Amino acid sequence: MQEKQTPKILVALDGSERSFKTVKYLAQMDAFRKAKLILFHVFSGVPESYWDLEREPKSVKSAKHVRAWEFEQRKKIQAFMAKAHHTLIDAGFSENRVEVKIQNRKKGIARDIVKEAHDGYDAVLSRRRGMGRVPGIVLGSTSIKLLHTLSFIPLLLAGRQPPGEKFMIAFDGSPDALRAVDFAASFLRGNDYEFCLLKVIRGSEKTDQKYPTLLSPENFTQRVEKNITRNFEEAKKRLVARGFSADKIQTKIISGVHSRAGTIVEESKRGDYGTIIMGRRGLSRTQDFFMGRVTNKVVYLGREKSIWIVT
Repeated sequence: MQEKQTPKILVALDGSERSFKTVKYLAQMDAFRKAKLILFHVFSGVPESYWDLEREPKSVKSAKHVRAWEFEQRKKIQAFMAKAHHTLIDAGFSENRVEVKIQNRKKGIARDIVKEAHDGYDAVLSRRRGMGRVPGIVLGSTSIKLLHTLSFIPLLLAGRQPPGEKFMIAFDGSPDALRAVDFAASFLRGNDYEFCLLKVIRGSEKTDQKYPTLLSPENFTQRVEKNITRNFEEAKKRLVARGFSADKIQTKIISGVHSRAGTIVEESKRGDYGTIIMGRRGLSRTQDFFMGRVTNKVVYLGREKSIWIVT
């Protein structure tokens, strides 16, 4: 993220009670108070084809009902967005930094959000699921589409757990991981937050008959740990340069595990970290993939956590 005095955040809301929790998430986190927040809703009215009913004498009455329904839906979303705006102002946000924008659907909800995000925003904040909630589904259809297409700025997925003041950065020393550190340092600066820089090395130094392909020779593990230690120092230097206390920046290496993503999520739970911050892709960058496998798995496994994906 470019160093800005006032970062601009696009907050995608769908009008559901679940998405209103995103507003409460904002209100709980001081870092968002210095940002310009655009509360954004893509209004899905009645498709144009429905208005052809008005040309059919037998369907005039039905068309009027459809128009009345759309009018009521628009009123509901206007009231929802006004409530969201007032909630943030009542929570102490500056009125000139919170704006409501309702836009008629053009190409599709996700595509319209992505198009809006190109207009000078520094990040997009969204809920994992909205009004289309289905039990057992970790991500809603809009969130999945954003995850696939929003690759030019960070995507912040708000989780169920309160954000708190502790952040875990899944760190492998890759360029995307360093950008994740820079985003955290820039956006969260000015607050007394704690950080854990976590490196997870998959494999085991001991013979494992169940997972023979995951063996990691001792010299390989030592080499990785040596390299990541240098990268840790660079990451800590960037955080300290933005005003964070070195005493509140922890580094941790975990090796000999079968699942890097699972370990990251479990460590975030163990340390009570409300937010996991990751680069979109790690050291094994493959241009054909929009996101790394570990990042993708953490999104699905860490459903209680907020996941910030930085590119």
